[in-house]
Amino acid sequence: MGERDILVETQSGALQRINELNPAYFGLQYPLLFPYGEDGYREDTLLSKACNIVGGGRQRVSVREFLAYRVQERSDKHSSMLRMKRLFQQFIVDGYTLVEAARLKFVRTHQTQLRCDMYKGLSDAFLRGENDSRTQGKRIVLPPTFTGGARYMIQNYQDAMAICRWAGYPDLFITFTCNPRWPEIDRFLHQRNLKAEDRPDIISRVFKVKLDGLIRDLRKNKVFGNVRGVVYTIEFQKRGLPHAHILLWLANEDKLPSPTDIDRVISAEIPDINSDPMYYAAVRDFMMH
Repeated sequence: MGERDILVETQSGALQRINELNPAYFGLQYPLLFPYGEDGYREDTLLSKACNIVGGGRQRVSVREFLAYRVQERSDKHSSMLRMKRLFQQFIVDGYTLVEAARLKFVRTHQTQLRCDMYKGLSDAFLRGENDSRTQGKRIVLPPTFTGGARYMIQNYQDAMAICRWAGYPDLFITFTCNPRWPEIDRFLHQRNLKAEDRPDIISRVFKVKLDGLIRDLRKNKVFGNVRGVVYTIEFQKRGLPHAHILLWLANEDKLPSPTDIDRVISAEIPDINSDPMYYAAVRDFMMH
């Protein structure tokens, strides 16, 4: 990933290219969010002593930590940034590109610590038919720890296939969708006169909390019985709402071998309005198209 083409016009009229991690970038790009031209992220910002009590670890604030601090809602401090709607959406996307740029910079400057991955990259290149070995040693290799990279995807795929090899075919495929009318989201947005798309950070946080609760119910509370394995992936719809696809492997004694067993956990019927009005209202409002 090369540097972004960010050009700044100086007072003399000349154009100057700056790095996306330049402290002045946020103030120049978002004058409404940074009206006083204050610095954005600085690479030399030190962690507080309370955050670094263990010692011996990282000493400076990362881009992700800086952005996470800026988008937090605080009851004792008003933040106009969190109420800028579409401008806030752009800031969130732009901020993530900075996080990814910082991670890529770390990978690029620490290639000597990834010699095993470099060897694998050479082997992969030769298998693809790239036989000019003089250009292969200059290749920047993304390790499997880099989220979204090729090795990251392959590693997760291989982990899922290893579970299949050990436990067999999955028993349940569950889709868990985000509902922008959840009371936690609705209460938060109503107090600030905002819509769900205006606060993607709140949508994602509430969804992840509820998803973790669902996984906990499946594994520890054994809603469908003893669980041998769980795999899930989170995707985002075009309108910005997340949803998760979950694969569940059940223990042998809790599998669903017959249609009667399957009918106990899967239903495509409208509940009775008299015997279960709340369930009926949920299906009517959120599951009927």
